Parts: sequence; C-alpha cells; structure tokens
Amino acid sequence: YADLVLADRPLGYWDSPQISRKNLLSANQYSLETSTAGWTALSDSSISRVTSDSWDGDASLKITATSSNPSGSILSAGNRVQLFPGRFYTMVARVKSLSGSRNASIRIQYFTTQSGGTESEIPRNSEPFVISNSEWTTIYHTEIVPASSSVNYFAAWGVITNSGSSSDEVLVDGI
Repeated sequence: YADLVLADRPLGYWDSPQISRKNLLSANQYSLETSTAGWTALSDSSISRVTSDSWDGDASLKITATSSNPSGSILSAGNRVQLFPGRFYTMVARVKSLSGSRNASIRIQYFTTQSGGTESEIPRNSEPFVISNSEWTTIYHTEIVPASSSVNYFAAWGVITNSGSSSDEVLVDGI
C-alpha cells in the first residue's frame, strides 16, 4: 500500500509530497519476535505472543475476545509515537482469524503526551475489513493528523474487531 493516497489530495494537486516509508514502531512492536512489550489489550480482550503462525518472522500477536463486545490491542502508554500536524500517515496491519467471524479495523487514538491519559481527539476506527481464516489480510487506514499548533499528537494505534463470540481469536503481525 502506498504511503500517499493521491485521492486524499485536492484535484489538481502538483506539489511534491514528503514521502517516508519508515516504520515508526520498533522491530519487536512490528513483528512481535520477542514479546508483547509495547502493546496493551483493550477492554474485553487479552493478548499473547504466539509462534504457531506469522506473517513476518516467527511470531505474531494473538487477540482473544473475553466477551462478545469488540476486542483489540493498541500501543501502550509510553510507547506512543509522536505524529506531526498536517502530515499524512498510513497505519497498516496484517490480520488473520483463528476462530469466529469478526471483521477488523485499524484504531487510532491521539493523546497529548506519550504516557498520559488525556486524549487530543476522539478515537477513530478505519472502515472494517473482512478477514480470512486461511490467509493474512492487509488492513490499513490513512489520515492526516489534524493541524493545530497548540496540541501534541502522540498516537496509539492498533487493531480492533467488531462484536462476535466470546473467545474469538485474531492474529496480528506486520504492524
């Protein structure tokens, strides 16, 4: 998936955009090769590192629903990434269903500090993607960070699923 979606630019846009393909996460956060450090489970969820299946490397993150409510995982406090106002960012993850039939979305939350609990914006989810139980599905969300000179944007993003059965399991990798 391209870092820049030209449809997000006004008609007639000819300026040269700043494009970076740098992953803003650590290697372990991206591919979970050593631990789940840097990730936290959302409400109604538990997370674990598994080596039975992966998109990249030898491990992936397993999200297990603990109720029928939406479940997921995002970057934990202290691991959030500072994003800059007015710039486009694309969040990508590869997901695979182990059990159940939940859809998955990218969730993004903006905070005023890297570790604090005060949000700068209300949380957003991408459109839901239907995920397969036989192959990895790439899900993504591109957005521009709101332009504001007085607010910091430390982002926590991850994967959230829709409602389903308690104990549904989804794998996440290549974040």
